[in-house]
Amino acid sequence: MSNINLTREKIIFFKKKYLANLKKKNIDIESSSLISLRYLIFSKLKKNNNYNDLAKKIKKINFINQLKNILYLKNFSSINLHGNYSKKNLAKYNKIILSWSYFKNFKKSGIFTDPYFKVDSNKKKLLWVLIHMENNLPAKINDNIIIIHPFRSNIILGLVNLINYIFKLILKHKLKINNIYHNLSYDSYLSSNIKDFFIKKKFLDNTKKIFIPLESQPFQNQIIQLAKIKKIHTVGFDHTCNPFPFYNTYSHLSPDTLQVHGKCSSRFYSKYLNWPKKKISITNSVRVIKKNKNFFLNKIFLPILIDDFDKILLTLDNFFQSYLSKKKIKPLKVCLHPATINLQKYRNLKKSIYKLQKKYSGLIKPSNKTSISVHVGNISTIVEAIELKTEVIHIVSSDIFDYISPQFWYTVKAKEILNNIFKYKLKKYGHCVAFKRRTNTLNF
Repeated sequence: MSNINLTREKIIFFKKKYLANLKKKNIDIESSSLISLRYLIFSKLKKNNNYNDLAKKIKKINFINQLKNILYLKNFSSINLHGNYSKKNLAKYNKIILSWSYFKNFKKSGIFTDPYFKVDSNKKKLLWVLIHMENNLPAKINDNIIIIHPFRSNIILGLVNLINYIFKLILKHKLKINNIYHNLSYDSYLSSNIKDFFIKKKFLDNTKKIFIPLESQPFQNQIIQLAKIKKIHTVGFDHTCNPFPFYNTYSHLSPDTLQVHGKCSSRFYSKYLNWPKKKISITNSVRVIKKNKNFFLNKIFLPILIDDFDKILLTLDNFFQSYLSKKKIKPLKVCLHPATINLQKYRNLKKSIYKLQKKYSGLIKPSNKTSISVHVGNISTIVEAIELKTEVIHIVSSDIFDYISPQFWYTVKAKEILNNIFKYKLKKYGHCVAFKRRTNTLNF
């Protein structure tokens, strides 16, 4: 476990050094899809005590995934703007929430419920600027909603769009290879368009504050920089319980203040991710609701993304055979992440896990008395479950990015019970996440 923590420290150091070197070389990093190192989250990066070897691997992962990211652009023909963005209408609002939306987040009346801030768009003085994640648009939206819509199209129009964007980069950066490379991605393409919309439509002319569910994505970095030029206060909101949110390390691209929903988060953001303490505030979560303990018992929770399905099944097989044979647990229900419910490969994985359980039906019986909660990969349900005094088992896909380290989460007690399988308990409760209160909302 000490090697995991050491590798994490080296990743944070690399990111800081990488950013400083790019600034010295005058690289246009505001819209770069490389600087946050978000490509590492679901990579196969392994523990490494040699900093130079680790740095080479990080750069290689960045390079490979940057190529994949730019090719992803071929799925989109354009980015369109929807809503009432007249000067008269925009003048009504002095605060902006920059977020994402799905079709299911809209009511027929045109009201939008933000999935990250858990607040409706009928709140006065607030303008929602939303990156819509589906082709299907709502038929009606309120005047205080602007939708930025990346439109998926056929492959021919997508390829034309891709080629046009590459030529645009070449002209903009005058054949400066490093600048082109850093912006050669769908994420940077999206960021560039969002920035152009904000400037051309003068979204910020009357704005005093901007709220962002912070993930340090290129479009967020660019809007934060625009806001700083205009002396508009930006507030980042740590909306997840990510075990290692290294992508949000503090830099000149960070928002003015950061809101977190736990004492552990406040400490690791200041101690390890370099955030000044005065810029961090702790508030009860607006997203994480305290559930009944039974919600987490006798279940296997799967994440939104799994890199290696076979590895997970092999680890579960070992877990059932070597650990659960002694525990005599109840059968486990498999819970897919909501975003993967309709994806066939995840449905197949669910069936495979149930089939695996049948293999050990002599050990896993409804009549057994022991209840546990099992969580797989990079997933936030772990923190919620351990706060409810459940026995939590974590099967990691990547120990560097999935493992909940006591070095970060100071109140957590972690024990590796098998290879890539950890058991968690808490020394103190209420420090990992302050659950949402009944009437709790952010101070917009």
